[in-house]
Amino acid sequence: MAYSTRGTRPIVVNGMSFRWRADDALPRVVVWHVLDAGVLTITFPDPRFSPTPGFVARAVQRALANGWRTDHHVHIEQSLEEFRETDGFSNRSRVIALPGIDDLLEQEAELLRAPDLGDPETFPGSDAVLQAVLAPTFAPACAFTLWAQGGSGYAHLVGIEDGERQDWLVEADADWIRDAIVSIRAAPPGVGGRVMIDGMPSRIAIRDLAGLYSESDNHPEDGTPVRVALLAVWHHAMQAFASVEAARELVEGLHPYVSPGTLPFARDDEKRILRLYGAWSWPLGEQLVATLRTCKGPWIVDARRTDLAGLTIRAVQAHLRKRSAPTFWVVGSERPSPDLRYHDLEHAETARGQAARDAVRRAIQTFDPRWRGIAREALLSRDASRVQAAQAEIVRWLGAEWSEMAEIEPSGWAFTGEAWDWTPAVRHPGLVVGADHACLVSEGGEVRACRLQVSSRTGS
Repeated sequence: MAYSTRGTRPIVVNGMSFRWRADDALPRVVVWHVLDAGVLTITFPDPRFSPTPGFVARAVQRALANGWRTDHHVHIEQSLEEFRETDGFSNRSRVIALPGIDDLLEQEAELLRAPDLGDPETFPGSDAVLQAVLAPTFAPACAFTLWAQGGSGYAHLVGIEDGERQDWLVEADADWIRDAIVSIRAAPPGVGGRVMIDGMPSRIAIRDLAGLYSESDNHPEDGTPVRVALLAVWHHAMQAFASVEAARELVEGLHPYVSPGTLPFARDDEKRILRLYGAWSWPLGEQLVATLRTCKGPWIVDARRTDLAGLTIRAVQAHLRKRSAPTFWVVGSERPSPDLRYHDLEHAETARGQAARDAVRRAIQTFDPRWRGIAREALLSRDASRVQAAQAEIVRWLGAEWSEMAEIEPSGWAFTGEAWDWTPAVRHPGLVVGADHACLVSEGGEVRACRLQVSSRTGS
């Protein structure tokens, strides 16, 4: 069968190539196998839904699992349940496929197969169990369950990863779980004023020696049991799942809904990585700039899980124009980068290495013109031993503008270990390239320096 690929999009499922196209007039997509030319037509229940590549890929996988041969032409009409599962439990399919559900949270807990606290066999030997089922408006639902069993504690998370149900289990602090339950039971209902959460119906449940307690709230106020439980569960989940990337990203994505009172970032001073998540809408942009000011020297900013826009991105850009040391931004393909000089989608470390080499090139421009070629070849060599050996020769290569400056404390890009990297202070001999000075530290600790022209290319 001949077909036109005009307006179609490519997709790969189980190692096979397909092309697909959504119908503008009807709630359906049409998928062609590129080699066998079989056609799969998928009709879904509601015309309001816009198919995504993930939805189409899962629909094709279901069809293949049910016996579709890629040289056959098949038409499939999805039921509401099949549609929801194919769309990966997203908020879109929740609204479309579950109209008139009396208890959304109960439905979400059932679909996620969250552990049942009412069943005494679910957690044998446990004396304290805490569960929170959350259904944020613009994100898939999830369920946290924490329980204490003697001196051991556990944290279990059920969520959605790439449209599929996933669950994670890690160790937790048993005493912390018991203390959290005590705080939740002690919280008086109805206390507090302002609404803390908007757009995330939530249900909490507790089972301990005092029995079973459960409460739901669409807009929990400060001080209420639901609010106390959500804060406790979120903060503990951030710690418990810190080393489990997919689970951690799910927990971090709840930050705008939970409003925990903390800034949405994680800071690793050793690796010099600042990871942003959540929403940085104004006036949080001011606090983001304040955070960047505390990151001395070059840093990597991982902004793949956040959006910077409006006044926030303008404030960040204004800060970067004044900043002497560069930052390297890792952003998603659909998100703008505040600093395009050192913006790399996946490899910020590569950009950081390039910035170091650019800084060394700036310093070489101040050397005696007769020696610049030799210095460039030696100091930018990929052979670490050659770069190290060249440090002793630099004094012969310096230009006339280099002079002794005892008042300067060398800091910046220096050759340490196997590569040029930024150090806050350098004590060993060798070349150091800072924001506006290049320095040469001798064996005896004397410092000779030369002022550099600030380069818009390197920002270093």
